[in-house]
Amino acid sequence: MPIAATASLVYSMLFATFAYLLPGYQTFKAVERKSSDDVREWACYWTVLATLYCLQPFIDLLASWLPFYYLAKLGFLLGLWYPSTKWAQYLYARGFSPLVSSYEADIDKLYMDGRTKLADLMGQHASTLKSHSLTLLILPEATSLISLLLRHSFTLQLADLLADLMGQHASTLKGQARNLSGQATVLLKNIQQKAMDKAKAGRAPGGDATAGHGLHTE
Repeated sequence: MPIAATASLVYSMLFATFAYLLPGYQTFKAVERKSSDDVREWACYWTVLATLYCLQPFIDLLASWLPFYYLAKLGFLLGLWYPSTKWAQYLYARGFSPLVSSYEADIDKLYMDGRTKLADLMGQHASTLKSHSLTLLILPEATSLISLLLRHSFTLQLADLLADLMGQHASTLKGQARNLSGQATVLLKNIQQKAMDKAKAGRAPGGDATAGHGLHTE
């Protein structure tokens, strides 16, 4: 495996471990212990992580060129929930909570309006969605059958079209073929005639010289 692919795999595994696996296990323990303080801490962590996840493409675009950026990213994820740091609590209390609280009413209104419009849309197109769902269930078989029928229909139409065209222009094509054959024959005869004339012209001077040389010898 290439070094780049190996490094990417290792980074993905570490990222999943630090961001999801270990915090998820700790959240499970907090829920099972029914400790409200621990549950609140981990709820803060997941809220901050979700926010950072949404901002991650922009952060990567701006800072990924920095040396050791991805190692620092792993360290930051670890620091969000590590017991001696708990940066997630700080970010939630100082940044996320004040900002979202100031727009909470607007966010709730936007959410409720969106949910209502989505419910209305789903109700209006319920029958269409149901028919599409049934189509998806038989999609492989239906796709194969439709494709076969379309190919067969296209082949028949193409064959009929060619037959009609050949029938309409059969006499014209035959006449053009005869004309081409006649022109080719004439052209071939002309080439042969020119070749014979050149051959005769090349032999005539040599023959006269030979004859003259013979007479002079006598």
